[in-house]
Formats: sequence, structure tokens, C-alpha cells
Amino acid sequence: MNLPNNVRLRPDLVLQPQDSSSGTWIVKDPVSLRYFLFGADEHFFLQRLDGSRTMTQLINEFARERAPRKMTPRRLQLFLYDLFRKGLVCTDATSHGERLLESENQQIRRDTVATATNLLAIRLPGINPTGLLDWLYARTRWCFSWTLFLVCVLVGCWATLIAISEFSVLANEIPRVDQFLQGRNLLWLAIALAGTKILHELGHALTCRHFGGSCHELGIMFLLFTPCLYCNVTDAWILRSRWQRIAIAAAGIIVELQLAALAVIVWHYTLPGPLHSIVLNITIVCTVGTLLFNGNPLLKFDGYFILSDLCGTPNLWEQSRNCLRERIVRLLVRDPRPGLPRPEPYSGWLAAYATASIVYRVVLLTTIGLFLYRALHPLGLDLIFVLMAAVVVGSMSFSAVMSLAAWFRRPGKLRHLRIVSTASLALAAMTLAGAIFALPLPSRISAPISLQSRDAVRIYASTPGRLVRAIDYGNDVVA
Repeated sequence: MNLPNNVRLRPDLVLQPQDSSSGTWIVKDPVSLRYFLFGADEHFFLQRLDGSRTMTQLINEFARERAPRKMTPRRLQLFLYDLFRKGLVCTDATSHGERLLESENQQIRRDTVATATNLLAIRLPGINPTGLLDWLYARTRWCFSWTLFLVCVLVGCWATLIAISEFSVLANEIPRVDQFLQGRNLLWLAIALAGTKILHELGHALTCRHFGGSCHELGIMFLLFTPCLYCNVTDAWILRSRWQRIAIAAAGIIVELQLAALAVIVWHYTLPGPLHSIVLNITIVCTVGTLLFNGNPLLKFDGYFILSDLCGTPNLWEQSRNCLRERIVRLLVRDPRPGLPRPEPYSGWLAAYATASIVYRVVLLTTIGLFLYRALHPLGLDLIFVLMAAVVVGSMSFSAVMSLAAWFRRPGKLRHLRIVSTASLALAAMTLAGAIFALPLPSRISAPISLQSRDAVRIYASTPGRLVRAIDYGNDVVA
């Protein structure tokens, strides 16, 4: 059993261990600037893909050196196919270039679909900011000292005391939902969002630079249709210390919390005016953004990467969804794959995490959609909102529907289907959907109203004349 045309690992790839306890390795593609995470078993084969070994030799070496673990030819073929798809191996075949081109086109299509499903955060192509970040880091290196850290802690405690003591005043000044995206507050909100996100991303980039990583891309993105900055710090994956990776992921959250603390202090000591409104919006953007987005591990943002490193579970997003999918298949299908081992004991919390993240994402997208509808409806832009919602919902549903259809097209799969379990799950899903659509949504109608007393009598002038003096509307009339 020979590998086709001397399959070998690309010589320009960078392999580096990430976590010695779990045996994970990072592979960096210096051409596409993409990073791939592999386990100890996968790294075993990566080291031996030199073009001289056959598949039989690789399987025998694995069984001899990593006993009692075994590798089947089918699993090895799937692994090699995945390496081909990612462009990490090369061969002597003349069609290898065409395969790499097709792989790149597939990645472009996946990125296009991802952009279409995430219209609230659209990224534009960026530039290499290495020179700019080196210049900034030379002038902000003092920000990584313990002295500044203690100062930030004291400022945070000070702001917390102010927020607690002035909570009622602060709550009264926060605009209502129907006022938050209207009028002048929309301008202050855009300024606050753009400014905080620029500092947020620079915090990631400079922290990565501090620990020896590189930021390969810096560009403009439209977050909630507001232009701001983004940076690519995936080079942090090559760092072996998990605490350094956590520090890079948490840098943006720390910057926003510190901005919120400073904004609360400035808000407390300023009178109503432009500066007062700007710092109030900064406080809202930083605190709400951290709780709902960046610091929340249920979304694939900063909090997710912190949780992934803390629990030592690389690719937490994919692993959790695989565990959830496996449990659903076992519920609906009788012995879908004979001989398949039972789920690992820890897969229960992974499935629970996947369920919670999916539910939270749906609820969050629904809330943001209602929020945007309230902002666009007064402007007569309902059609834009409907089109955006249709694109997002359609793109999210497309992959799930296609995966389900592909599963049903497989020969013999319907014979293993549990009819009762499948019907019960479908009935529960339809009942839940019907209950959601049957819930009355809050609505508000603005219309003029005139209140009159029950015994009110209209008074008319019976003789012609000229009005000399009139009582203002709303004042009492004394006979």
C-alpha cells in the first residue's frame, strides 16, 4: 500500500509544540498565514511524511511505537485527504497545483459565506502593520509594567465605588432602548464604539508583540455598520505558554474595562454636555460589549479563547459541536457506526457547552435584529432590515439543511432511523417554534389623543368681534 506520488510535508511549514501536557502541536503556513492545531498522534505522522514511507510502514510504526493505540488505513487516508485539502502536503503529481488551487477557491467560498452570515461585523482586507506596531511598542512598553497594573486596579476600584454610590443617577441618564440609536446619541455611540474598538485591537496587537508574536494583518472592519479597527493575532498560537496566550486574548477585555473605569470617573466629575455624553456611551459600550460579546465564552471571541486555554481543550468550538452531533445521532439512529466507542466522560459538558452557545447565539442575533429594526423602522428602511435578516437566517440554515440532506442520501441510513425518537424530536421542535411565533411581541403606536371631561361644554362666540387676549393652552379657566 503505497502513498501516491511521494506524499510529503511541505518543507516551508513551521511545526512547534504548543502544550506539552496535552501533546498538541501548531503548524504555521507562512504563505497563507494560517494556523493548524494537531494532536500527538497526528504529529507522529506529520514527522514521517518524507515521501519515502508507504502507508503500511506508517501504520506499522505507529502500532509499534504508540501501542496499544492503533491506526486503520481508512483513518490514515482521511487524515491525508485533510492535509491535501488544507494544502499542507505536496506530491510529484502534475495535478497537485490544481488541487491546491481548488482548495484555495473553496476557502474563498467559505470566507464569502461566513461574511454573508456575519453582516454585523464585515472585515475589509488589511495591511501588514509590523513597522507601525514596532514603533508603537517602543513608546508603550511601559504599559506592561507591574506599576501600571497596580494603578489600573486602583482606578478600577475607584470607578466601582462611584458606580455603586451613584447608581441611581447613572441609570437615569442611560437612554432608553428606543432613544439609544436615535438623534444625537447615535453620533456619540458611533464615536465611542469606533474609539474603544481601535484601542481594543491595539491592545491585542501590542500584547502579542510583547510576548514575541507577530500581527500579520491590520485593517478596517464595520462593526454594527460603524468603522473601526481589527488585527490578526493568530500568531499567538505558536507561543508555548498558555498564560501568555490567555494574556493576549484578555488584552482587549482589560483595555475596555479600564476605559469604562476612566469613563465613569470623568462622567462623575463633568456636567451635561458633549464630553459627558461621550464618556457615558463609552461606559455602555465597554461594559455591555464585554458582558455580551468579548468576555462571553459562548461566542467565538476573546472569552472563548480564554476558556479554551484554561480548560486545555483546543478547538473547543469544533469539538463541542462534534460531541453534540454524536449524541443526537445516537439518539435518532440505531447503531449508526458499529464498533464506535461510547462518548468520553467529559463529552457531556462539551455537548452542554455547544447547546448553550447555539441557543445564546440565536437569542443574541434575535435581540440585535429587534434592536436594528427599531432603529431602521422610523427611517423607512424596513426593506433593508428584511433583506439582511433573510440573508443571515438563510445562510445559517443552508449548511444544516445540506448536511441533513447528504445524510439521508446515504444508502441504508433510513433503515437505522429511530422513527419514534425522530418523530418526537420533530414534534417538540415544531411545538417550540409555534410557541415562539405565537408569543405576542411588544409593540408601540404613537397617535394624538384628546381627553375631555364628561360634563364638558363647548363655548362659542355668538357675536362678531376681535380677539384681544387668549389664555394659553393647558391653563385653568376661572369663571
